[in-house]
Amino acid sequence: MSWIGLGLVLAAIYLLWRLFHAAPIRRAGLALPVPKNTYPASRCVHLPSPESPFQLITLLVPEFPLQGAAIQMIKSLDYEVAREQRAEYEINLSLLACTCPDFVKRRSGFAGRDARRICKHLYHKIRPVSVRLFDPLLQVFLSEHQPSPYLYQATMGGDNIVLFGITPGDEWLNVFTRRRHKGEMPGSFTGEYKRYGFSIARNGWAYGDRPAGADELRQLIAYFVSD
Repeated sequence: MSWIGLGLVLAAIYLLWRLFHAAPIRRAGLALPVPKNTYPASRCVHLPSPESPFQLITLLVPEFPLQGAAIQMIKSLDYEVAREQRAEYEINLSLLACTCPDFVKRRSGFAGRDARRICKHLYHKIRPVSVRLFDPLLQVFLSEHQPSPYLYQATMGGDNIVLFGITPGDEWLNVFTRRRHKGEMPGSFTGEYKRYGFSIARNGWAYGDRPAGADELRQLIAYFVSD
């Protein structure tokens, strides 16, 4: 084998190793894969410095009354490979666990009653009680989020709580904030919570959908941009 051939073989082995051994995130017992960084380092999400105005938090799902067996078998209609395929999963409402691929691959690393454990199957089972027992931010987070490894909370203006869901090395971050009612001043928004997507690489909001207080939110988002 020539030196060129040997070099190509070694390069192929290295590429395969990188493909199947993504560095894990490890904090507070969490070990989830980090997506490949396909964007310039200066235009990706990263963890903010300790001096930033953010607090690393965990949204917890409160205990709720269970009706019937805590462990249930449910049938779910999923769409895989562009065709309908019926699958049956087992959920445990007491442990907030499910056997679906989304839970097993992306959510099972979160512990206890962490809201990021809730897959769509668990959500549809607890939804009837969530309207009565869960606060508005938690309701929106459960119904629309992707399981970002890190959740940061900040106060915008007066006492408006804003939640940021981030995945280091990704282009996008999720922003959960309140809508603005007509006539409301910054820092006193009372509308319902909504999720907004922001692209670091493109420096803009998904679909051009700007939240109330977008300029102030951009100042906070700057803390998540790599140097």
